[in-house]
Amino acid sequence: MTDPSPTPAPPTSAAAVARQLQWPQADIDDEAKLSRLDGTVAAVNAFVRRAGRTSPDEQALGAAMLGARLWRRRGNSEGKATYTADAVASAARSDPEVWMLLGLGSWAPPVVG
Repeated sequence: MTDPSPTPAPPTSAAAVARQLQWPQADIDDEAKLSRLDGTVAAVNAFVRRAGRTSPDEQALGAAMLGARLWRRRGNSEGKATYTADAVASAARSDPEVWMLLGLGSWAPPVVG
């Protein structure tokens, strides 16, 4: 009898996204605060598993970056994500470095047939 193949680790975690967001370590260690990222992390992991075409390490970084960007943009239909001391600066709606890390769009490998 063969053992079932192990479930692969998810591309990212709430802690990885929180580190990408530069949360203080005390907040990362606080399960209640960290659990606020659960929905975003679940959506990112499902997307990366379906669409990612790169190595697991690249997918892990791309997933953490994507999760952080989605979290920053929550509740804002205009895609504003970058905050300065005085104002909100515009952020791009597409993220070429995330697409590159996940092997999407023009970064996708060629497919034959």
